Amino acid sequence: MLSASSQKDATELLKGRVPAGWTSKWEGPENPTEWVRVVCKKATALLGWLQRVQQKQLLERPVSLSDLFHPETFLNALR
Repeated sequence: MLSASSQKDATELLKGRVPAGWTSKWEGPENPTEWVRVVCKKATALLGWLQRVQQKQLLERPVSLSDLFHPETFLNALR
């Protein structure tokens, strides 16, 4: 459910600004638009991974670890 707080945050993001409540935790760029674009790109890529896993075809072509949000976590788990 959309709350007043999340609506305010979304409005700030759409204006290309980091929401005030995020500033103490935000480690991304000054303009969050690029960050949102990268998150959307990675999420879309991971949906592609999921489809390929369900079809048992994940490793039939190269996978890019840059599609992962935290590739270092994946590599540590694999190790």
